Amino acid sequence: MFILNNIQKSKETIGKFTFLRTEYGGLVCSKAFQSLYRINKNTFSKANVISGKTVGLSKTKSKSHNTISLIAWFEEYVKFHGDFMPHKQDVLLPYGSRKLHVYEQYKIETASPVSKSTFFDMWAKHFPHIKIKKTTAFTKCSICGLLERQMQNTLIPEERALIRHKRKIHNDRQMKERIYYHCKREQSRVEPMKYLSLIIDGMDQSKTNLPHFKGRLPKSINPVDLLKTHITGVISHGHGGFHTFTDFNQFPHDPNLTITVILKMLLNTAKVNDGRLPPVLYVQADNCVRENKNRYVLAFLQLLVEKKILNQVHLSFLPVGHTHEDIDARFSLISRDLYQTDTETLDDFVKLLGPHEFVKSVFNVREWLTLSIPKYISGTTEPLHFKFEKVNNKVVTCYKGEHDNEWKIESTGFLMEIPKGKPKHVPADFTDIQDERLLKLIETNKALFKTNDIINKWKNTLKEIKKKKDEKWILPDLPKQNDHQEIPLMRLADEVENVLDKENREPQLLIRQTREQMKIFEKRQPANKPQKRKPASLQSRKTKDKQGKRKCRFSVNSFRRTLVIWLDNECKKHIWFMIFMEIYLFFCFSLSVICLLFVKLFSLFFCLLQFLLLINDLWFRILSIHIGNFAHINLCPGTLYSLYIPIM
Repeated sequence: MFILNNIQKSKETIGKFTFLRTEYGGLVCSKAFQSLYRINKNTFSKANVISGKTVGLSKTKSKSHNTISLIAWFEEYVKFHGDFMPHKQDVLLPYGSRKLHVYEQYKIETASPVSKSTFFDMWAKHFPHIKIKKTTAFTKCSICGLLERQMQNTLIPEERALIRHKRKIHNDRQMKERIYYHCKREQSRVEPMKYLSLIIDGMDQSKTNLPHFKGRLPKSINPVDLLKTHITGVISHGHGGFHTFTDFNQFPHDPNLTITVILKMLLNTAKVNDGRLPPVLYVQADNCVRENKNRYVLAFLQLLVEKKILNQVHLSFLPVGHTHEDIDARFSLISRDLYQTDTETLDDFVKLLGPHEFVKSVFNVREWLTLSIPKYISGTTEPLHFKFEKVNNKVVTCYKGEHDNEWKIESTGFLMEIPKGKPKHVPADFTDIQDERLLKLIETNKALFKTNDIINKWKNTLKEIKKKKDEKWILPDLPKQNDHQEIPLMRLADEVENVLDKENREPQLLIRQTREQMKIFEKRQPANKPQKRKPASLQSRKTKDKQGKRKCRFSVNSFRRTLVIWLDNECKKHIWFMIFMEIYLFFCFSLSVICLLFVKLFSLFFCLLQFLLLINDLWFRILSIHIGNFAHINLCPGTLYSLYIPIM
């Protein structure tokens, strides 16, 4: 109340400054008033708001154009460079980043940047949740580690600037690949009937051992005796979201497990879409050669196109060390729930996973495809993108390094022939599950469990896990793509469709003169200029007016010429090269024709010369008959004339 009274009654303004009067009669500024009476700044501000007067505080300034541009740029930068944490609002920039380096990048990409202090103030005020990683929990990129070590070992400014430039190029490369994956993911969400996008990865096994207790593990529990579980997660964008597949390490984590999970996801997608699969499949996987990036997975994806289950399949990988994506964020949610919740039984664990399925059997596709795959295959670990597409009833295998490179075609492919029959099942191996030690651990630490009859529940769980179940081969049950498959079109309400059609309608401008305007225009023309002939349309219109059969006031004549060039997807890329080759071939043909004509003319000239020589020989023979001995003399017209004189 004392503060309100001072603000309302004892405020004095001297020039452009405002002061408050103390109880001793002195005038002080607002800052000195807060220090004198030990008043918090927030309390003083609230008192200003209550009193309706602002003392010692400036009015809030509107943000400038450069500041608004800075906020927009920073939001876009964080969107593509930050890792969004699923369990909190923090967004973490890559490990090793510096605020100063972010500001330098901002200055390069902006025409009129703000000052460094304004940039840092904006970060602290508008983006306090944007932080920089102090440590990295994921596998570190070898190139990033090498450049960071070089940065620490040098103090030369030019060399440090060069290292930062190289690191920026490296980060831009991996960011382009990430944006490319986001575009494919968005395609599947926007057009789910045309595209299917899957991302597959495995979760860290150390976090999913059972039974699990929140917080730290008691010392009486040996982690070796716990039940080991392995979660394979799949996100189907636009077709069902996040799915998990759990096994107990009874099957090897190799291409067979990856292919089985892909088959199960395709079957689930077909069930959701009324027995129909999208023609294009995008698969995003980790760079693990043992599970994903190998000849068996590539040959199986080619088999899906050979069997006409899909028309086009893409398999893509992010650069090594930069593979943290949305699937890892979903795993983080499971880890957070495990950290906060006790999972004493397998049923409690399944409740945290969402849509879930146990892997009861795995198909031995690796052995089934071995005889159909070429023996010598190398270089499959280097490309980041593979594509299998049917062109002219033949499956074409393509690959490339980065997404903006041109596709390179491999003529042989990963599959020489379609394998016959069906694959066998991989035998389950439960030797890693030690029942006796697990049950003994549970019985020893029975006081830690809240569930009643915990031992019997675990006995039943172990029996259920070890039940043998051979599933049916999934591939024949998948729907095939028709040559002219019709995708059902979704329509909105008629009113909405009419509004959208009106927006997309092509505008047309019509300008015509009326008959009265044309008469006035003709009168204004100079007399010495010849009048232009009236168009036939106007004359016919005039005759119709006289006859009283005129139907419209204006007539519109429109002409449209269309040139249609049929091209396929491959020809579109090289259309100008094809045009150049056509011109080049025409030029070569014309040149060859001219050469042939020249040869013909030369041959005619040679024949004429031979004819003249023949006449010359004949002439000399006639002379030799008439003049005798003179026939042996090479005569010319002058000598011949001199010889004829004495004779006469």
